[in-house]
Amino acid sequence: MIAADNRICCRHVIDAEGNCPPADIFIVLPQDAMGESVLDAIKADMPGIAVRQWDFELDPPKGRKPRESSHTRLISYMEEQPVGTVSLTEIQRSLKLTSLKKLRETLNAADHPTTQALSDMGVKYVAGVGRGSKSFLMKAI
Repeated sequence: MIAADNRICCRHVIDAEGNCPPADIFIVLPQDAMGESVLDAIKADMPGIAVRQWDFELDPPKGRKPRESSHTRLISYMEEQPVGTVSLTEIQRSLKLTSLKKLRETLNAADHPTTQALSDMGVKYVAGVGRGSKSFLMKAI
């Protein structure tokens, strides 16, 4: 800690008396015996140092903002769609999904809550069959 502090301008002599330019060093130390020990060592090796309290408070831990699930966004998206078909590629682009694999698994599971919610809205999943075929959601109501 002391070596790091002395790498700043407080070590450069600026006059014949050996004075150095003032420097502000901000250190967060634990408020216990170890913190006192570190501060005592700094004071011993840097005579004349002026120690002051620093009005500092650690930031509180950031709470994670719950992300809206892609399933909730899909249901909302399909509620707004007119009667007709919407390709999964278009859904992926609109909802900014990185992959369609899990979405396809969900839509293939008839007992999944998302699939049931879509079914209640009159939305049916039509899986593409064969290479190059497109899967889509078809809204009938």
